[in-house]
Amino acid sequence: MPYKTIIAAALIAFFILPSKAEHKEYALKEEAVLMATKAAEFLTEDEDRALAAFQNRNSSFFFHDLYVFVIDDKGVFVAHGDKPHLIGKSGYNMKDTRNFAFVQAFLSIKNRGWVTYKWPDSRDDGMIKEKKSYIIRVKDKIVGVGYFKDPR
Repeated sequence: MPYKTIIAAALIAFFILPSKAEHKEYALKEEAVLMATKAAEFLTEDEDRALAAFQNRNSSFFFHDLYVFVIDDKGVFVAHGDKPHLIGKSGYNMKDTRNFAFVQAFLSIKNRGWVTYKWPDSRDDGMIKEKKSYIIRVKDKIVGVGYFKDPR
C-alpha cells in the first residue's frame, strides 16, 4: 500500500470515524424541565398524537440524552422514547441497582417533582448512571423526562 494511501486512511479514521473518546452532549436540568412541561401540555391537548410523537426520534421530544416516557396510574408504560419494548409492561416493581423502586416514586409525585435513580445510558454502551427525572402528573398519567449528569 503506498505511503500516501496509508496516511489518507489514518486521517479518515482519526477525523471522521466515531470513537469511544468522542464527546457526547448531555442536556441540562432546565432542558429536561422544559421538555417535560412541553410533553405534559401536548399530552393534555391530544393524547394520541402526543404518544406517537414521544416515540418518534425525529420529533422535538428527543434532544441529546433527553426523551419522554409516560406511565399510567398503575405504573404501566404507555410511551418510552428510549426503550419502546417497555410499552404495555408494568414498571411498578422495577428497581435500580440500589434496590430503589423508582416507578413507585414516580407515582408518588402529586403534581411535579424530581426522582433520582440509576438507569442505563444507551448512549454510553448501557452503562448504569445516576439519572434525575422531572415528573409531571397529567390526569391519570405520569410524564417524565430525565437527564444524566454530564460526565466531563
